[in-house]
Amino acid sequence: MLKIIFSLLFITNFAFSSQIIISTKIISKIISAIHSDAKIWIDNKEDYLNIIDIEKLNIVSNCYIADVFITKGDVSLPSNCKNKPTLVFDYDLLYTNKNSVSAFFWKKGRPHIVFVKERLDKFNITIPSKYNSYLIEKL
Repeated sequence: MLKIIFSLLFITNFAFSSQIIISTKIISKIISAIHSDAKIWIDNKEDYLNIIDIEKLNIVSNCYIADVFITKGDVSLPSNCKNKPTLVFDYDLLYTNKNSVSAFFWKKGRPHIVFVKERLDKFNITIPSKYNSYLIEKL
């Protein structure tokens, strides 16, 4: 019985850590598609420790110098920081955050990516053609 419990704990831990690895790779690719060598501002680093490996991204502490924002919710930003492209972690946030150019989220155990062409155009962002299958015209 004890072996079964340890096996389940090991499998769960392995699956969880592999999801973080996958998420980090996808986020890195999305960010580099939006802006090469982007400085990223995250609304609350502690919220992301179970989602992505923030040590592998170019995170800045000040939203004024960031090129791209990452957020899991509606965040009140200083007025100087409001007009920057944003990556959200929830599809529904694409509707509420008018600067969100992309969404990354998990659905039924699979990662999903969406780019909004209308908003990419707003920020003069051109993504590589390999991401065209993730592109939607507008919401």
